[in-house]
Amino acid sequence: MNSYQSLLRTGKMLRHLIPVLPAAFAVASLPAQVAVETIPATTIKVQTEPFVFYELQSVSGLTSTPVGKWKVGDGSIQQWVIENSAEAASHQVVSTPIQNLNTLLNTIVEKHGIPAVSALVFKDGKVQAMGATGTRCKGVVAPVTLFDKWHNGSVTKGMTATLAAILVEEGLIAWETTLGEVFPGRVAAMADGWSQVTLKQLLSNTSGAPGSLSNEIWTAVWNYEGLPRDARLFLIDLLTPTPLAYAPGTSYAYSNAGFSIAGAMLEKVTGIDWETLMHNKLFAPLGMHDAGFGVAATPRMLNQPYGHGGNLAQMTIYEPSRISDNPPAIGPSATAHSSLVDMARYLELHLRGERGETGLLLQPSSFDTLHTFVDANSRYALGWLQHTSGWLSHTGSNTYNYANVWIAPANNWACVVYLNYGGSNAFEISDEVVVQLINHHM
Repeated sequence: MNSYQSLLRTGKMLRHLIPVLPAAFAVASLPAQVAVETIPATTIKVQTEPFVFYELQSVSGLTSTPVGKWKVGDGSIQQWVIENSAEAASHQVVSTPIQNLNTLLNTIVEKHGIPAVSALVFKDGKVQAMGATGTRCKGVVAPVTLFDKWHNGSVTKGMTATLAAILVEEGLIAWETTLGEVFPGRVAAMADGWSQVTLKQLLSNTSGAPGSLSNEIWTAVWNYEGLPRDARLFLIDLLTPTPLAYAPGTSYAYSNAGFSIAGAMLEKVTGIDWETLMHNKLFAPLGMHDAGFGVAATPRMLNQPYGHGGNLAQMTIYEPSRISDNPPAIGPSATAHSSLVDMARYLELHLRGERGETGLLLQPSSFDTLHTFVDANSRYALGWLQHTSGWLSHTGSNTYNYANVWIAPANNWACVVYLNYGGSNAFEISDEVVVQLINHHM
């Protein structure tokens, strides 16, 4: 390990901003004073290297403790800000090599003929191994990188459930809040049972929402050209007048529509669209700086991985366009994208939460709700599968890309595998990588 305490620069950071107003405040009056406590801040800058994990630690005597601020080297100068410069001397940035998975991943690309694959292992609070090999577009020399953005597909479901848990803790909604309570003006048009469907039922696939949409509804939401938030309301207005697939809470059906309706409920109670909520409440607090929505690549540019579908022998390339991803109407179910490092931060949150750690974005009780299965037959929780081993997992695909994530709490371990191919055998290929990571990097 190497310690870095050089390249320190002192600046100023405002810790408190306390306005002192006159006792009788008139519209035309101004605050008498603004009292500001200014505390010097210190920036630690480090020239990083690829395949190196960097972590800010607090040092006390012979003991050093991680403070939750870690980065993966990319060859640039990266920085950590310590708000109180008086504490700078007690902090250091420690580096640990990251194992390179490219040899393993190259074997997978060559064996199956897929365009590209990437993977990351997070263990004991660190990125232990990672890699990315192949090309962003089949037949084109455009190598993927460690920091490319990959489509998450239905791994988005767990993210939406996490957002819901945040809003539940904030008191803006409850797990048992019903669709009718959030949308009273739409109840008259709903078929029997829909108004009593709860947020938790929608997020656990036990609401009675159908496993697939009719061709008529699916075509309509694909062709909808309004705002994403309005698209979710459009879906509600098309779907809820039709009968439920089963009585709420009595069965299970994996439902993209259910998660999207849950997202619309969150939008309604906050007055903020799902995409902005995800960014402000989840991505930004976790430091998921490259996370976003839809296809990450720019049309006619190979700046991010393209999606590929069909069978391996006759693969179809899907250039970035409106039709190369799921429609916004089901955004809360399946449209988020992120980098390997972004996903590592998301998995870290759920890994630490499942292990009972505190001081996280959510309380332990919220993680219990998110990770405990609701339907015993499917063992589906809220955006997660809860295995009998205690492990958690989920997969995701928009049919052109594939994501596969696993968490093993007892081993303090998690992994993600991404493919820019979502056709036949995508699950089997991604699972083959997962098995290798379990066997050799756990």
